[in-house]
Amino acid sequence: MAGNGEPPAIRIDLGTTSSSVAVWQKGCYNLIRNEKDESRTPFYVAFTNDGILE
Repeated sequence: MAGNGEPPAIRIDLGTTSSSVAVWQKGCYNLIRNEKDESRTPFYVAFTNDGILE
């Protein structure tokens, strides 16, 4: 783990309907928040006649 001058570690939690990202730095996790200031980000993919909508 990161600490004592080591680079930070990144944790990515990929769930079935949402995901979250955290950084381990200086002995604790810091959650990365999205543009809505939420720690979990829903994700989806839709297939349309024009292609893939993300």
